[in-house]
Amino acid sequence: MKNDGRGRVLVTALLGAAWVVLSGNAAAVYVRHDVNVTAFNDLAASPHFEAAGFFSTGCSGVLIGATTVLTAAHCATDRKSSFGFGAERDAATTYEVAGMERHPLYGAGSNGYQYDLAIATLLAPVEDVIPATITPVNLIGRQVTMVGYGGQGTGLGTPLSGATDRLAATNTIDTTAYNLWAADFDSPAGNKSLTGGKTPTAYEGQLAGGDSGSPLFWSNFLVGIGAYTFCQTSGCRSTSVYGTASLWVRLDLAANRLFIDQALARAASQSPANSPVPVPPAGWLLGTALLGMPLLRRGGRAVATVHGRGPARGRPEGRPGCVQAGGS
Repeated sequence: MKNDGRGRVLVTALLGAAWVVLSGNAAAVYVRHDVNVTAFNDLAASPHFEAAGFFSTGCSGVLIGATTVLTAAHCATDRKSSFGFGAERDAATTYEVAGMERHPLYGAGSNGYQYDLAIATLLAPVEDVIPATITPVNLIGRQVTMVGYGGQGTGLGTPLSGATDRLAATNTIDTTAYNLWAADFDSPAGNKSLTGGKTPTAYEGQLAGGDSGSPLFWSNFLVGIGAYTFCQTSGCRSTSVYGTASLWVRLDLAANRLFIDQALARAASQSPANSPVPVPPAGWLLGTALLGMPLLRRGGRAVATVHGRGPARGRPEGRPGCVQAGGS
């Protein structure tokens, strides 16, 4: 992708951010105001996305093995919780969480954001949901689908009526920042865009509070985990309206692949031989070629807002500002 002046806006905003924003808990994505909500409900109901689920403590997640759920590290908690599946929370099938483990490289500073992953282990295997399959792929310029259980609304900041608790939307990955996949929320009017093209996808959307840990799919394969949103200007009321951006943890990074593979291997070794749902040894689709990632330049300053659960583990190194984290 050509790294022109507009393309650097998103990178500049993140690398110079005064506030880092975690996309945390709430009840799912923000969507275009000019498309009927039924389209987003139907997209979320696709069987390809049934592995998406939610934690009782607030965040979203995705099943990648019979007892293994992938989510964001800042969602990890010692509190008793459960993980559920279904379009509506009240009618969801839930499973008790035995424990959660953060990625060992997740921590303070901008380098830690790219490892914002955690594994939740369920006490009992999930028998009626097919785990998502992960594939490493360069997403720049590709259309993706986000599925989550977070805050709902439109790009205008207005309420969204008639939406199911699980909602899905699409977007196009524009660039990378902090070594995370990044996409902005383009307005259908063409007047709100941070980077890339100004034309939104048919079902354009943006992450919201509660979508941390939510899955990002490309061609029905799991490729990212929702973690952050930001706005470009100080004092913004929402990081989920037109002109803001979403960030996902990349699952093509070697350190992230290793963390996931090790978790799946442990789960497989602990699974009873007569388990009705065998745990796959690894959730990766092998043989997918990785393309070169664009180099990003830094400069300028901007503001991001973090809303979410769990503490953010620091701020971009060498930059002013502080980290803000929300509660349940």
